[in-house]
Amino acid sequence: MIKSEAKEKLKKMIWNYNWINNEESFESKSNIGELDKIFELATEYQLTDEIDFLRLNINDFRILKKKYPNVLKKVLITLFMTNIKDISLEELEELKKDYRIQYLQVNSLYSFEKNSSMNLYMVYKYKKAIMRLIKGIDDNYLKEAPNREKKIFGIVLSKIIERTQYDKDIQDKSTEKNYFNKDLHNNFSNEMLGILKGKCVCRGYAGIIRDVFSELGIDVRVVTGVLNDNSGIGHAWNKIKLDGQWYNIDVTWDIKYISYRGESYWLLKNDEFFENGITIQNENGTSVENHRLFSLRRSASLPCNKSLSQEELSKYIDIERIRKKLWLNRLLTRLEAKKKQKNR
Repeated sequence: MIKSEAKEKLKKMIWNYNWINNEESFESKSNIGELDKIFELATEYQLTDEIDFLRLNINDFRILKKKYPNVLKKVLITLFMTNIKDISLEELEELKKDYRIQYLQVNSLYSFEKNSSMNLYMVYKYKKAIMRLIKGIDDNYLKEAPNREKKIFGIVLSKIIERTQYDKDIQDKSTEKNYFNKDLHNNFSNEMLGILKGKCVCRGYAGIIRDVFSELGIDVRVVTGVLNDNSGIGHAWNKIKLDGQWYNIDVTWDIKYISYRGESYWLLKNDEFFENGITIQNENGTSVENHRLFSLRRSASLPCNKSLSQEELSKYIDIERIRKKLWLNRLLTRLEAKKKQKNR
């Protein structure tokens, strides 16, 4: 094969590979066999400069990094992974320093945009914030303590609640240019907004809890549902496994109870509790607040059979301290708003 023929063949191979592995259909399975053919052909005919752009999952990227390090550093890359846990902070730093990463797509992160490809800088900041949040909690932390994971849960969840608040306008804000003071890709996940800007919606809370506790080796899942009234209104919460037992938690709904009543209602509860919910009095009369409204489908593999009472929960979470911190946050927010209004 002459070099010109090899060049045309290489271009076609690259185009076919990227077309098959586009952002809508990319899977986590390995495509390393096809990638090897591309790199071997390029190397044999000295055409490595023709490999200009590739879509790679994180595992294939790591293999290519070992086999063709110098070639890969010249390629513009869109990188895919399932969870933020799939990549370390050190590896993200390496990507920033040595590689041409156009976008990262972390499939579990919730974006308001259909295309969930995000800027490497923002993914790095999100990961760094998570690691800062759990700093000091390692495999040996409270190792011999009974109910170790519940104690860790209380410590870390308190930090999350104290640093974030619900914001119904976050979707509009997420599309503002330079929202993070960077003229970069304007697609942020709600989890990023929650940790980095302190405001998110229910899906952001659920995703943050998943990502933070997963880093600590605690199994946690995001649960979502849509109202049964055909309105399309959705909600998200979590199932979390602590000390061998699965529980439901809903931070979004619980913040108002913690903040104004100094008690928790939706933390570490069983499936039946979540479905039966609570009857509350509001200005429009009596209403029912439960997750059955959101078509909760119990998972046979993740049954939540136990609930912690307020008294038991207080052993692990200082609700009153959180309530005071939230009160202080609201006060500071109001004072800052008045200050801005006065300076106009």
